[in-house]
Amino acid sequence: MKRLLALNRCEPEALEQVDDLNENCEVEIVLMQDAVYMAQKTNEFEDEINRHVMEGVQFYLLSIDVERRGLDDRLIPGVKLVDYDELVDLLFREDQTVLNV
Repeated sequence: MKRLLALNRCEPEALEQVDDLNENCEVEIVLMQDAVYMAQKTNEFEDEINRHVMEGVQFYLLSIDVERRGLDDRLIPGVKLVDYDELVDLLFREDQTVLNV
């Protein structure tokens, strides 16, 4: 079973929950709206996001939110940009549970 966490604001507590979830299932995280700030280089979340990426957690960022905030060239390596169509596909896959934190 997969778990998809959807974040729309900076929530450090959500990143702390990833370790617990990752023990029992595959975890993916979608960052949209102000949550995309969490994936920029040289911020307080960088080390934790890098660690999760190295452990196989996939981070998806809504590309329009990244562009609007001018973060295009300041993102942590290993995160993937998605558009609205791809976001809908992620949210409605049959083999997962979506958690909006």
